Amino acid sequence: MPKIAVIGKQNVGKSTLFNSLIKKRISIEYDKPGVTRDLVREKVDWAEGSWEIIDFPGFEHEKEIKNDILQKLSIEKAFKELENCHLFLWIVSIKGLSSYEKDLCETLRHIKKPVWLVVNFVDDPSLEIYASDFYALGFKTVFFVSALNNRNIKDLREKIINYFNMPEKIIDENKENVEILKIAIIGKPNAGKSTLFNYFIKKEKALTSDIPGTTRDALKDSFIFNGKKILIVDTAGMRKRSKIIEDVEYFSINRTEKAAEQADVVLLLIDPHEGVDKQNKNIIVLLEKKMKPLIIAFNKSDKLDLLIKNNLEEEINNIHKIFWKIPIFFISSITGKNTIKIIEKAYKLKEKNNVKINTNDLNKFLEKMKNNVIFNQSAFKLNYITQAYPKLVFIIFSKIGKLPSNIHKFILKSIRKEFSLEEIPILLDIRKKS
Repeated sequence: MPKIAVIGKQNVGKSTLFNSLIKKRISIEYDKPGVTRDLVREKVDWAEGSWEIIDFPGFEHEKEIKNDILQKLSIEKAFKELENCHLFLWIVSIKGLSSYEKDLCETLRHIKKPVWLVVNFVDDPSLEIYASDFYALGFKTVFFVSALNNRNIKDLREKIINYFNMPEKIIDENKENVEILKIAIIGKPNAGKSTLFNYFIKKEKALTSDIPGTTRDALKDSFIFNGKKILIVDTAGMRKRSKIIEDVEYFSINRTEKAAEQADVVLLLIDPHEGVDKQNKNIIVLLEKKMKPLIIAFNKSDKLDLLIKNNLEEEINNIHKIFWKIPIFFISSITGKNTIKIIEKAYKLKEKNNVKINTNDLNKFLEKMKNNVIFNQSAFKLNYITQAYPKLVFIIFSKIGKLPSNIHKFILKSIRKEFSLEEIPILLDIRKKS
């Protein structure tokens, strides 16, 4: 649910604007600084969406409130809460900015969240001739309102609705190239992929049934999580090639594989009652070859006992072709149990998968690793290491162009441990020094 913060200096009409937006008198309106101390929250349903509007305490320079301990603590707490909000409505007076507000302007820029400037007390449209000073602050969106008289409040509300409902809208306007997290849900037929897809997007978009092959197209939709946009793809169930009897299913499987290639993170959904059977193992191997960060979720796991869960985890860990640790969750696509943990983990995996390690750090690591007894033989001398494109391909120049399998695996394991890449697929390219 998008969170909109109503912020600003003391006594600029924040609480009045808050009440006007939600059409209720919840925040206390009083012409005295420091009346609002707590974060006043209200969920509102506009159009077909829901929002949380938050009235923040008035911000003020520390020297002005040094004798008011409660107000100082409330402001400190409020600044921490700003990180959790998706849009700032910064309220200022048409009379102009104070020196503190000019400093606050720079502070808001550093937080790097979208800021809309809302100029209050503009009861008369003729007052907007003084707008040049406010546009000069450089914010893309500026509103002139009278919170007390509801002037332009409806337009502001509609602007908020449209902003969050634009299909390809990036939440943070202050970042030029904000990336969307892309997750592809993969699995056998009837693993519960479409049910989980519908749970995430809060819509019954994907058709769900007990009939294998119900999903044919790769369905895409997006939702907002902690102010960030997530593109999620529901894919066709992956059966053995020998079991495919329709051309349309064949093309569906190809779309599923393509969705996996285009995703930042792949979520493999498994029915625990079927276990880690041969087809699920084949899917894991396929995803391993695509070198994509992978999360495995055992669905329909509400009533699984601890012993069964431990056995399933052990089966995954024993798949010999997987050389990195795959995060495992036990979830319910119906109730949403542990689904938030999946999204949080997906963000961390994407971040790790895009890491760029300094070449000097890599070669310091290489020098330290060469002291291991396994490299005492001169034939295995390693000269230099660097990171290449794709980002998690590491190139090592050696006296010989190929290393024994056990040493190759040892180096991969050492790189993962040194740079905290245990849950990420990485490649090692050994080249002969010339």
